[in-house]
Amino acid sequence: LYFGLMPGPVTAGQTAKKALTIKATGEIDRAPVHIRIDATKPGRVFDGIGGNFRLQNPAMDPPVIDYCLDHLRITWGRVEMPWSSWHAVESVDPVEAARAGHLASTVHEAMSMAQRLARMGIPVIVSAWSAPRWAIEGEPGFRAQNELRGNPLKAAKMKSIIKSLSSYLLYLKQAYGVEAAMFSFNESDLGINVRQTGEEHADLIKRLGAAMASQGLATKMLLGDNSDATTY
Repeated sequence: LYFGLMPGPVTAGQTAKKALTIKATGEIDRAPVHIRIDATKPGRVFDGIGGNFRLQNPAMDPPVIDYCLDHLRITWGRVEMPWSSWHAVESVDPVEAARAGHLASTVHEAMSMAQRLARMGIPVIVSAWSAPRWAIEGEPGFRAQNELRGNPLKAAKMKSIIKSLSSYLLYLKQAYGVEAAMFSFNESDLGINVRQTGEEHADLIKRLGAAMASQGLATKMLLGDNSDATTY
């Protein structure tokens, strides 16, 4: 449900207030539920609680992260790959730049977050939300336009894209001592902000997986980093 508060242009200092009462009615199904369990066929092991440890808000995120790590038994952690900061210019080798002391602060912070989780014995998933401009088709689309959002990866640049992604994960392992358990693009079915079809995702699994394995990385592709549980 969408409720309009201020239609038309809004000026500084303008205020609005609206009181709403929402009620729902329905007939409750109180019939008994019968559950039958086949103990001879156990399902997958439930590891426990996982969490996103993406540093988006410098003021609010760190205390929340500290609280979660201090009070919860976190069994999986996901951190961001600031890919655009890692490899903004295609012609510049990001590893050489990092070794020369030109590592972006956002990349250092993300890698340090991964290091912190790894030192606590928490498996790390690395996910990229967005891509550098040279790696995508069209102008960056961060909001839904014509029912689509995000950008597909540029097919003509896939060789450079694969090299760039694997170089980040390799540098994370070599410089910060963290071997990512898995890699994904965040919600790529919807495009936040890299959008992929099922076929494109399958192709990436093959090509990036082979590249990571060739460099001695044990990192796997995370299948099913979806926007909703209804997509596949």
